[in-house]
Amino acid sequence: MNEREEQIEEEQSDDELEPTAQVLALTAAYYGATYYCKEDCHTSSLTGAGWVAELEEGHPLRIFRNFRVTKEVFERLCTEVEEAVPASPWARVEVKESVAMFLYCLSKNASNRDLMERFQHSGETVHRHFHSVLKVVCSLAKKYIVQPKTPSNELAKNPKYASQFDKCRLAFDGTHIPAYVPEKMQNLFVIEQGV
Repeated sequence: MNEREEQIEEEQSDDELEPTAQVLALTAAYYGATYYCKEDCHTSSLTGAGWVAELEEGHPLRIFRNFRVTKEVFERLCTEVEEAVPASPWARVEVKESVAMFLYCLSKNASNRDLMERFQHSGETVHRHFHSVLKVVCSLAKKYIVQPKTPSNELAKNPKYASQFDKCRLAFDGTHIPAYVPEKMQNLFVIEQGV
C-alpha cells in the first residue's frame, strides 16, 4: 500500500469511530448528571424520626389520628417488630419509624411518594422498611388470630334462620360468607312473601 491509501484508510476508520465516541460521551454525561450531580430532594427540617418522636411526646390522640391505633398498641407493635427483626447497628431508620411508615400507609392509604415526603426517605428505603414490618405483622397472625374451638351455631339453631342453612354447602366451620345480589337482578329472586 502506498502512503495515500493508508491515509484514506485512517480517515475512514476515524469516521467510523466518531459516532461511537459521541455515544460514549453522551452516555457518560447522562450517567454523571443522573448519579453524581444530584440535588437533594428530601430536605425538610422535620425528619421522619423527628415527626414520630413529636407524636410520641404529644397528645395520645395525635398518634391515633395518624396511625389509627392507640399509643399503647403502637408501642407494643414496635416491641413485637423489634423482637422479630433485630435492629442493625448501622441502620439509619429506627424500628419506631418503620412501624410508623407502615401504619401511616395503612391508615391514610398513602402512596410510596406520600411516605417519601412525610418521612424524608428514598422510595427504596420506604419500600424496604414497609415490607419488613409487613412480614412481621403477617407472622403475628398465627399468634393473635385464633379460630374458635367450637363453631358458633347460634344462627343455625335459631328457627328463624334454620331454613336458610338447609341447602348450605362447604361451610364446614360455621363460617358465614356475606353475599348479595346486584340490584338489577334482585327482582328475579323475590318470592311471594317479598323476601
